[in-house]
Amino acid sequence: MERECELKSDFRLEMYTLPSQSLPINNRTVEIYLHRHNQNDLISEAAILGKNKKEFRNSEIEIIIRQVEESKRKSFIEGLLKNDDIKVRKEAVQMIWYVRERLEQKMLIEEALENDSVEVRKIAALVIDFAQESDRKALIEKALNDGGEVQKIAATMITCVQQSEQLFLREKVKEIIEKVFLSDDIKAKKEVAEMIQYVQKLDQSGLREKVKEIIEEALMGDNIENQKEAMEMIEWVDESEQELLMKMVVSKGLSNFFVESPLYKRRAISEVNFERQEFKKTGSGLTLMGGALKGKSIIRRIKPEAFLVWQKTYEDYEGWQKAGFNYVPIEPIQSYFFDEKNNLVNIFSGVLDLSLASWNNKSLLFRKELIEQRKKITDTFDLKSIKHGHLHNNNFALCFFRKRDGSVDFDKVPRIYAIDFDAATFDDKR
Repeated sequence: MERECELKSDFRLEMYTLPSQSLPINNRTVEIYLHRHNQNDLISEAAILGKNKKEFRNSEIEIIIRQVEESKRKSFIEGLLKNDDIKVRKEAVQMIWYVRERLEQKMLIEEALENDSVEVRKIAALVIDFAQESDRKALIEKALNDGGEVQKIAATMITCVQQSEQLFLREKVKEIIEKVFLSDDIKAKKEVAEMIQYVQKLDQSGLREKVKEIIEEALMGDNIENQKEAMEMIEWVDESEQELLMKMVVSKGLSNFFVESPLYKRRAISEVNFERQEFKKTGSGLTLMGGALKGKSIIRRIKPEAFLVWQKTYEDYEGWQKAGFNYVPIEPIQSYFFDEKNNLVNIFSGVLDLSLASWNNKSLLFRKELIEQRKKITDTFDLKSIKHGHLHNNNFALCFFRKRDGSVDFDKVPRIYAIDFDAATFDDKR
């Protein structure tokens, strides 16, 4: 009993328990967490070395292409675009910038847009603005004919052409959306719904109304996968219609799907068998867990210096109490261990619900309260000289309270947490 009291005083359990109760914090989990502190000296030493080590990010390909004669750069990049290594091909597209001749630039982007790798074609669509302005319209049109992610990226490039040419491209986007909306493929409908924002303003209202009809039809059906896809489309409906659709979601018993983390969406990860699956993202490495840990724990891999900022911020429950919080609004650290071989800290962290950005796109509910809570977190970071590195709304996650039956309680303001500390530092200048 004495040990239990000691733990509670050193590590306030009530400040660390998630309202969803997906993984309750108890004395045993605290013991496991605190036991890891014996690695902190090693992590601190690695952090000091990492902080003093300067990294040069120029790739080998970029170094080589700078040394190639300008007249030979086009053929050099063409050779790279045929390389068996997808990483080489992806990087080659970004090197088109080093080809100065206008026609050659256009030809290389066209070639990249025909590559058999969708990842290469996506990058090709992103570098369309490398080409001369007079060549961009044709390249965007070509990318719009691709479909999927390439098509969506191409739509974002419309503002890179002359105003007189934008009307034609926006009309083409509208035709693409209308054609897909006539199909039975709700996944495809969801994909093109994101492109509504690139259609002429006067045409957007009708398309958003059609999205509402698609969502209503799916929610009234019994296909759970179609219902999930439909719920993700709510952000493309007029805000005035979102509350009605949310009520439909609740009435159909789909509230948990509405707020769930996007990490496991469209991923076949078993809830029975233990497994690990890499999740592609920028910044830190991230592994999803299967079996009993599915939806409860993920593994992040970050540099020691970033981890120490996250850890200190997470353990400072007294500081968060002074800031006006009755919980610690930092991504939960369940356990961690130092990988000396790769000089990275592996952190088991708790899975929260959807991001603030995603919630704001789908609902006006709690908007004022969440803005206030977000500001309290950022103000506290400033006060403590913490630089998160990329503190946008996608790196704030919500955690909703649940009712006794396990459904989301939309009568209570959800908690908000700052997440993803892979670029975190302390501001030494203050």
